[in-house]
Amino acid sequence: KDYLEDREKWVNTIVLTATNKDRTDLNSSIRSSLIERKIVDAGTSFLTLQGANLSGSKQRFADSYSSGQRVFFQKPSGDITQGSEAEVVSVDPKTNTMSIKIISAKGEKQDELHTIDLFKDAKKIQAFNVVHKKFGVGDSIITLKNDKLLKLENGKIGTVILQVLSIRY
Repeated sequence: KDYLEDREKWVNTIVLTATNKDRTDLNSSIRSSLIERKIVDAGTSFLTLQGANLSGSKQRFADSYSSGQRVFFQKPSGDITQGSEAEVVSVDPKTNTMSIKIISAKGEKQDELHTIDLFKDAKKIQAFNVVHKKFGVGDSIITLKNDKLLKLENGKIGTVILQVLSIRY
């Protein structure tokens, strides 16, 4: 509550929480108050990627993944190059594999299905959950991953100054 009372405080403050659930709940509450006060507009829904936070051992097992997740290749795997993005199509806990489709730089899924052996290649990928989030003029945002295409660095803070209908890099 104190955070929202003084404009100077919320413009120059980052709120930290102990858990992701606390972060989500607190951000939602703060954003609702800012929309009510017409400091932030309601915005438009975007697909965002949030780290799946798989620990070292969990990332090696197929049942830790689900269809629809996105994975990024930190290192090459077979004919898949470093930096490639893919969507998880299915997982098979019996063979400890996942089937994926590579997503082109234009955002199009390729037809070819690739099978990833997680015992062998889990350390080469990073998994993300696809989450719908609303962003509007006045919202503060922070990048949590470097993105060379967008020239974004991890940890950079910004403010939405223009409402757009969609973004694809």
